[in-house]
Amino acid sequence: MLSVISAVSSLGALELGQWVHDFINKSQLKLTVSLGTALIDMYSRCGSVDKSIEILDEMSLKNVQTWTALSTGLAVHGCSREALRVFYEMKKAGLQPDHMSITGILVACSHGGLVEDGS
Repeated sequence: MLSVISAVSSLGALELGQWVHDFINKSQLKLTVSLGTALIDMYSRCGSVDKSIEILDEMSLKNVQTWTALSTGLAVHGCSREALRVFYEMKKAGLQPDHMSITGILVACSHGGLVEDGS
């Protein structure tokens, strides 16, 4: 399933991604960290950041990659303040940012004119 979601993400095919997500729900597949993170990444790449946020909220377990997928997706779509908020939520949850999450949030701050927040 992860390979299918990855392919959909690469294509930016939102309708196909929604179909895959519906299939996951109808099949009652458990929303694991890997599956949830892949869905967040897919929805973000397809421009549906609101749906990415919904997926994060549905997940009981999240890791650094999960939070980074969302914050990076938000940053790419011009939601710099929201990306920064997600980054702080990750830290509040007790997770330590890795080099990918730090790079992503610095890009968000830079593109959003939040240079002071990035320092």
